[in-house]
Amino acid sequence: MTKSGEENYPKPIGGWLLIYVLTLLVSAALYGMGTINVFGQFMSEFKEWNSMLIIINIGTIVKLFTSALIFYLLITKANVTPKIIIGYELFCILIRLISLSDVIFRYHVMPNSYYVSMFFGLVSVVWILYFLKSKRIKETFVN
Repeated sequence: MTKSGEENYPKPIGGWLLIYVLTLLVSAALYGMGTINVFGQFMSEFKEWNSMLIIINIGTIVKLFTSALIFYLLITKANVTPKIIIGYELFCILIRLISLSDVIFRYHVMPNSYYVSMFFGLVSVVWILYFLKSKRIKETFVN
């Protein structure tokens, strides 16, 4: 029992957490399409791949499977979910940095997607802070 006399049941998924779930679904769909594209390129252009490109593509596949795992954990409201999401968002930032550095070092130019990558990196940082500090998260994942 809590101080107010209510039992400590998990809250339903809602608020900002619902927005995260929706963005996760969109991201998983995009990672899925990227994975299909990667396999097509892998078969036809394998000789042109370098180690950075392989790391980036493996990262995309890992993000696809991790987002499916997170979606399952969100449904079950497992208490480990926020930690997995924080790790996932940190991994997404790492892959973005690797991707940007690959273009910068190979071509000595700032890629066109630099600002988009920085924006999504900032969004990942915001989600990490949300999952670390939110009272709603603590109330949703109380197992």
